[in-house]
Amino acid sequence: AEPDAEAHCDADAEADGGSISLLVGYGLQDASASVTNSNEAQVGEGAVVHADATGSDVTVRADTRNNAEATATGASGSAVDISDSRVTANVTDTTTTSVAAGADLRAADVLTVDAVSTVDVNTDAEVDNGGIGADASTSSSVTTKGTTSTKIGDADLRAAAVLISARVAGVEIDSEADSSASALGSDSDAVSTVDTESTAG
Repeated sequence: AEPDAEAHCDADAEADGGSISLLVGYGLQDASASVTNSNEAQVGEGAVVHADATGSDVTVRADTRNNAEATATGASGSAVDISDSRVTANVTDTTTTSVAAGADLRAADVLTVDAVSTVDVNTDAEVDNGGIGADASTSSSVTTKGTTSTKIGDADLRAAAVLISARVAGVEIDSEADSSASALGSDSDAVSTVDTESTAG
């Protein structure tokens, strides 16, 4: 028996651009990907779940997988090239497994009550400028905030083995900002920031 809730959340954003001018060329590329998710597996008050056959298991699980990807690529083909590429990715997640008071869960073998979440974010901002004068700027910003929890009220849980957990199975973040300017006079700036917070309990 497996009362569960599974969520797969994906957000993708891509911006590509360039500018061409005899004198001054300016281009701005901006890509933003955002995921906001709330996922809950719940056994209600007074619910009865029995798996009494030999070797039978019961699993109550909320499983969330969040993916966000944002890319921005810019270039300019002018005497004076000015390009700015910006990417942002934001992931906010709440994953909860709960067993309410009065619930009766029984398994002949293993009873598992858990919540699990993963986050995978990739961002890439690129600019490649050249000319008599060139200014290239890139910025990549990633913010993730997640809470993964398992809550059990005054319930009756019985099995040969009872496993209770709340897990952040993985947080993978790749944030890149690449800026290149080649000219008689040039300025190049690249900034990448990551702010992540994960709580399990």
